[in-house]
Amino acid sequence: MMNKARTVRTTLALLLPLAIAPIAARAETLAQCLTTGIKEGRTARGLGEELGRQRAALGSARSEFDPRFTVSRDTTDRSVMQVSDRFASQTAVNATVTEDGSGGRSELVNLSQSLFVHNAIELVRARAAWAIAQLEYELGLEEYKFSVVRKFYDALRSRERVKTLEESVERWSRALTFAEVKFKLGASSKIDVLNTRVNQGNAQTALLAEQQALAGAADELADLIGVEMTRGLTLEEPIDFSKVSTAPAGWERRETRIARVRLDLARANLRDARQRSRPDIRLDTSYRSFANSAFVLNNVVVRPSDSEIVGAVTYNFQLGKRSADFDLDRLKHDLESARLALEQRQVTVEREKRDILRSLALKERAIATARESLDMARESYEFSLDAFQKGILSSLDLRDSQDKLTQARDSYTSLLIDYKVAGQQFVKVMGGTLGEAPAK
Repeated sequence: MMNKARTVRTTLALLLPLAIAPIAARAETLAQCLTTGIKEGRTARGLGEELGRQRAALGSARSEFDPRFTVSRDTTDRSVMQVSDRFASQTAVNATVTEDGSGGRSELVNLSQSLFVHNAIELVRARAAWAIAQLEYELGLEEYKFSVVRKFYDALRSRERVKTLEESVERWSRALTFAEVKFKLGASSKIDVLNTRVNQGNAQTALLAEQQALAGAADELADLIGVEMTRGLTLEEPIDFSKVSTAPAGWERRETRIARVRLDLARANLRDARQRSRPDIRLDTSYRSFANSAFVLNNVVVRPSDSEIVGAVTYNFQLGKRSADFDLDRLKHDLESARLALEQRQVTVEREKRDILRSLALKERAIATARESLDMARESYEFSLDAFQKGILSSLDLRDSQDKLTQARDSYTSLLIDYKVAGQQFVKVMGGTLGEAPAK
């Protein structure tokens, strides 16, 4: 029976390295995982593509207000040069110079503007959309990084569980050795040896299952950050307690900033609607000049030319309500809705801040209690093991003490990891950037 036990232990010793081999190829800390995920993760790259589309949309809107220069020429040697620019939605200037093949030249400069509509609302909207897109990109990236944090600490929790079970297996192996020696000496019964061997086997089975779970958790993390799963990951993050206290000045939630940009946009839309609801009066001013081809008259070269300045005021009057009037009513409601949305967001953020601070405080107390329980469980196990070796306690009593020690260590490390996750959530809730250390 003892040879069989040794064979089982030897087989398990050979199998354990094979079980964890796929995850031992590449070591990563949390900071390295976040950096890799931002560069290689599909989610992060997808967010970057969406931001690129929004950047292109802003460039398209800006181009509508950029100066434009065009040149054309036909087969009769007639050439036309034109420069145009828009200063606002309904204010534009155009300058055209035309030359024909016989030497004729004409110039036209035209300024057309609305007396009351003098903003570039399309550009304002495009800039607001770009500002929101940037903030939503940052927000999406922080959500993605927090999912990496969760996966990382899930794998780390499993790693610590493996360590706990390895210690349990080692303790049961020592207990089995003592039980076998005592049985040979006639100081204990066969039942103690059998029970101890069963307990050791159960611990080894639990260890193998947890190692499999660790391999799966590492694969999920590798897939999330864009690392080939065939290379595998091992985690190098230490498990220690570092208290989170305050957030640096200047942190602000991106959701709040988005709501504020939308409120500013609602104000801009309302201002534009108010301008458009005023009388539609336009001023058009043109300067024209021309010089025809030269000819000789009484031995004198003559070049007929002329110039004029023309101005006109146009007043478009429409009976009844115009579409701008209905827009004005709607946009007043939009402005109030945006103001309420900002207020609600601010209230929600403050509540989430209080919740995370309360959660951190409770976890700190739980960690202190769990640490005391672990110390007592370790001391209790040492006394129980000594009593078992002396034959005072049976294997059943030793198992109870052993299980309590395993549970105490598992609970303590799990609480430490929960606190680590809560610390990262604290950064996120306060409006910081994950990967940057919060204030201590």
